[in-house]
Amino acid sequence: MINYRSIALFILVGFAATFESTRTSLWILGDVVGGVGGWGGLTGIYNPQPSCNRTAAFVDKYCFNAGAVAGLTPYAIITTLFWVSPLFVLGLGGLVESWKGACPLAPTPTATNEGEEEASESEHHLAVFKFIWYLLSFLWFINPLCAFCSSPFYQENFSMMILAISLAASYPLSWCAMLVSLPMNSTLGVISLLGLNKHHLREAHMTMARWTGFWVLLHGLGELVYLAIVGRLWSSLALGEEPDNLLFVFGLITLVFGVVHGFVAYFRGRWYFIFRRVHLPMAMALLFTATIHWWPFAFFLLPAITTHALEFAKKKFMTKPSARTESLGLLCASSGSLVALCITWSLRATYMMRADATRYTPYLFSAVGFVLCFCGAFSAACAVFIYTNRSERLQSSEEEVQMCWK
Repeated sequence: MINYRSIALFILVGFAATFESTRTSLWILGDVVGGVGGWGGLTGIYNPQPSCNRTAAFVDKYCFNAGAVAGLTPYAIITTLFWVSPLFVLGLGGLVESWKGACPLAPTPTATNEGEEEASESEHHLAVFKFIWYLLSFLWFINPLCAFCSSPFYQENFSMMILAISLAASYPLSWCAMLVSLPMNSTLGVISLLGLNKHHLREAHMTMARWTGFWVLLHGLGELVYLAIVGRLWSSLALGEEPDNLLFVFGLITLVFGVVHGFVAYFRGRWYFIFRRVHLPMAMALLFTATIHWWPFAFFLLPAITTHALEFAKKKFMTKPSARTESLGLLCASSGSLVALCITWSLRATYMMRADATRYTPYLFSAVGFVLCFCGAFSAACAVFIYTNRSERLQSSEEEVQMCWK
C-alpha cells in the first residue's frame, strides 16, 4: 500500500533541502530567480532596466514584473505548487484510504502505555530526525556563505564579512521558521509524519525551535552590528526618509519578538500557564512581522497558515472529525489559502502598475496576504465542518424518527 504520509514528508523535506542549490544552478536566468533566496524572482521585483516601463517611484530602484498568472511570476507559481503539494497529497491520500476503510490520518501514538519496542523505535526516529536537521541547517548556511565569501564585494573589509555571515544566516533561519511553525500536535503537521511518540514530538519541536532562535540572533544581531559599523543604524530605521527602511524596521521588530518569545519559551517550566496562553499568539505575531520583512514568506508559510487555520476551525466546529472529514477539510483549506494568495497577488500587481504606486505597497500586500490566506483556509475548513455537522445532525434525526416508527 502507498504510504501517503511518507510521500508528503519526502516532498516537503526534499524541496526544502534542494531549493537553494537548484536556484543557484538556475542563476543563468538572472532576475527570474534572482535576489537573496530568490526574493526578487518570487515577488516580481527585478533590477532596474532601461526598458522597464515603470513610474518614478520604482524605476531608479526596481523594475516590477506583473507576473504571468494572478500577479505571480512563473518562478513563484512553480515554487508555491511544489511547497503546498504535500498538503494535497495528505488530503487526497486520506480520502482514498478512508473510502477503503483505513485511517491514514490517525494520531500518532502517545508515550502513555506504549511498549518498549515502540519507544525504542520512536527514539531511533528522533535520532535520525536530529541528524538530518543538523545536516540541513549546516548546508542551508554554508552554501550561501561560500557564495558570499567568494565575491569580491564581501571581501572589502570586516564589516562586509559580518554582512555576509548575517545574510547567510537568513537562509537556514527562513527554512527553520517555515518548518517549526507547522502545528506540532496536529495529525496533519509535518512533525507528526516522523513516527514519534508525544514526548519525542515535543523534543523534535524544541530542537527545531532552538535552531530557529540561534539563526534569528545570528542574522538579526549581525545586521545590527553591520549597520552600526558603517554608521547607518539610525538612518536605516527612519521611516520617513526611505520606503525600503521598512525592511529594517520590521526586521528589528521580528528580532525583538523572537527574543521575547525565546525568553518565555526558555522559562516555560516556571511560567507554563503563561507560556500556554502566549505561545501561539506570539508565534503568529512573529511570523506576521517576518512576512512583512521578507515577502517570500507569503508563499513559504502557506503550509503552516493552512494547517493552523484547519486546527482553529476543527476546535471551533468539530472536536473529533472523521478521517474523511479532516482530509476533505485539509483539501478545502489548502485550496482556500491558494485562492486567497492569488487574489491578493492579483490586486498587488494591479496596484503596483498604477502611476501612483509607491514602494510602501509591497510591504502592505505582504501583510494583507498573510491575513487573507489564513481567512481563506479557515473559511473553507469551516464550510466543510459546518456542512458535516449539519449532515450528521440530519442523519441522527432521521434515525430517531425511524426508531420511533418502529
